[in-house]
Amino acid sequence: NGMEILGSPLGHAAYVDRILTEKLHEEAKLLDNLQHMSRAQISWLLLFFCGSPRSNYILRTVPPSLCFKYADSRDTLIRKCLASILHIEPDYLAIPQTCSQLHLPAKYGGLRLQSSVHVSPCAYWTSWCDAVPVLSSRVHGFGEDFLRVMVQAATQTHDISPHACSRSLHEAAILLQQEGYAGLPTWSNIVQGLSPPQIDALSQEPGEPRKGWQAHATTVRNTHKFANFMNRLSSGDRARLRSCAGPNTGRWLSAIPSEKQLELECNIFRCAIFRRLGLPVSTDADNCEACVRVLDPCGWHRTTCMRTGRVQLRHKPLIKICTRIFREAGISIPHRDIERLMHRTHIRRGPNDMRRMDITTAGIDGVYGGSPLFMDVTIISPIH
Repeated sequence: NGMEILGSPLGHAAYVDRILTEKLHEEAKLLDNLQHMSRAQISWLLLFFCGSPRSNYILRTVPPSLCFKYADSRDTLIRKCLASILHIEPDYLAIPQTCSQLHLPAKYGGLRLQSSVHVSPCAYWTSWCDAVPVLSSRVHGFGEDFLRVMVQAATQTHDISPHACSRSLHEAAILLQQEGYAGLPTWSNIVQGLSPPQIDALSQEPGEPRKGWQAHATTVRNTHKFANFMNRLSSGDRARLRSCAGPNTGRWLSAIPSEKQLELECNIFRCAIFRRLGLPVSTDADNCEACVRVLDPCGWHRTTCMRTGRVQLRHKPLIKICTRIFREAGISIPHRDIERLMHRTHIRRGPNDMRRMDITTAGIDGVYGGSPLFMDVTIISPIH
């Protein structure tokens, strides 16, 4: 019925399905263990870097039509594991809107948890794009035979088995073209050894492919998915998603807690994930203790109410971050220049001027002609 070649099943559909089911059971052991760890941040990082991308090899070597059941079941297991880490019911993450955001790249406001179903077509297509030039150069006549088979797949698609490699490749290429891959290479170019355009590795974030055809194909699919997702959202949800999106806005999701400043307490980490996904944050009160307004389910009011002191509490870590940036740049800021009152600076102000400058520093060469810097750190919520 089939055989495994370098860990990838090859054979009849029933055989491939059985092997992939066995692999899924093996992968589930890691996901089960992650749910019983004491620190939510560590569990998340192991899920993000190890559990989620573990299917890449299968997705690159097994046609999407043969591994769809495996990919779909695996996505369900990943969501179930994340729900357990967050201490919520899996049904919350099965909501279509939340489920879609889970798998969006962090720069689009998502969590960048890989969806095997979403990645499967472009992973399989790119694996052939990487392999065909090598096979063409080493196996006499392979390039001509491959092009002939692909022409047949394009002109006689319905006469070919739905699980055939050539049909899966053709359908994956059509899908990428429909989703806006303007620079989709032809198979003739691939056989001739066309290399993928260079991509700036620094522009790719943790969890995203950094080189090769897969980086380009994945970017096309993610961009198309993000555009469709935004069109389905309400104006409030679009504003929330944009507030989470942007280059490097999701770096905290992949930050390794190698020092105390990078550690997040479990409750804070879970709350940050809830806020990013637009999920309700459980509170211990129905009304704001300061202004008595009714609290909204997502906790937006408590991030903006100036009467509770929470805004000021969030302000302190920002000042510490800024001072650390200066310190790493070789600029020392003494403690007296942090949250210094205006009338205690060299600027002539009356003793009653109680305005506070968050950070003051002596002149820096090349910055505003070396003049002293008076800095105010501000954080606001984009949602009101």
